[in-house]
Amino acid sequence: MEKFERLDGADGIRGLACLTVLLTHAVSMFFIAATARHLAGTGKIGVWLFFVLSALLLTKKFQTTGFGAQSIAAYAVGRFLRIIPLFVIAVLVHKAFGALGIVAWSDVMAALTFQKGYAHLWTVPVEFTFYLWLPLVALAFIAARARGVSVACGLLVILVCVQQLIWPYWKTSINALGTGWYASSFTIGCFLAVTLNDIRPKITNTIANVLAISVVLGLILASPGARHAIFGVPLDVALVDKFVYISAAWSLFIIATVDGKGVFGKLVTRPFMRKLGAWSYSLYLFHGLVLVEIADRYPNNIFAMFVGIAAAIAVGAASFYAIEFPIERYRQKLQRGISTRLASTTAA
Repeated sequence: MEKFERLDGADGIRGLACLTVLLTHAVSMFFIAATARHLAGTGKIGVWLFFVLSALLLTKKFQTTGFGAQSIAAYAVGRFLRIIPLFVIAVLVHKAFGALGIVAWSDVMAALTFQKGYAHLWTVPVEFTFYLWLPLVALAFIAARARGVSVACGLLVILVCVQQLIWPYWKTSINALGTGWYASSFTIGCFLAVTLNDIRPKITNTIANVLAISVVLGLILASPGARHAIFGVPLDVALVDKFVYISAAWSLFIIATVDGKGVFGKLVTRPFMRKLGAWSYSLYLFHGLVLVEIADRYPNNIFAMFVGIAAAIAVGAASFYAIEFPIERYRQKLQRGISTRLASTTAA
């Protein structure tokens, strides 16, 4: 097992992912007629970064803890308490406002049982369900890496090819709930976790800048509006199912920035970006409600849009400190208790 190593840029990268979703949703909600077709699918760019980063961090944690009963129990409790309580609260709050299509108790049940995704909340069932798969995928990559980087690379190619044969990205419906459709994004994150330390020493500030700037520019140019303006490509929704390629691009961005190198590396290690990363789950869950409530009252108003963005961040921060942080403290206490009981049982 490896010693746990904190990645300085991880929180800020998560913050960047959330900010990407927030800004694209804000523009499209406040100026829907003018921008909807130009921004189609761009909000999902940040989601793919969430998927890759989440798989990376959880796999690296298993590199530290191993796969014993204690670590698996702590992982299961941690993932449940990290995701489900706040998700339940968010669904009930949306029901109270009649927002995002959650207007009846049947909608509440459909959301909470992962039968239906409502607006951006569709990502929660996808990611939470992947948590059931992740220990097996992480174990496979950790074992493969122990036999060499080339073996881990071979496993990545095999898994992604198999996943695409079963769940081809070009057949993925918009906001599909099945985790299998997005398995390749998570798989790329698991692979990155076990090979990251092999690559990090080779990344200089210059290489970091080239990689990160290339990825960001490439993603901007991939948007429907940019392709239409620069290359004359008709406006379409082609971006929404390109998560395999976008996830691979984001993995390069993570490699470039996770140690704070280069321009974007310095950005993601800024205190504000790290705070956004800490608030990101709450902000992600509630930003749509905040934005739609303000956009419905003040459409096509740029000042109102910035107020909406600020309000969404404030609501996300408030939710974090009022709900997430107390749950996190309880989770840590519960995990310590589980670890102590399992250790005692093993010793006996």
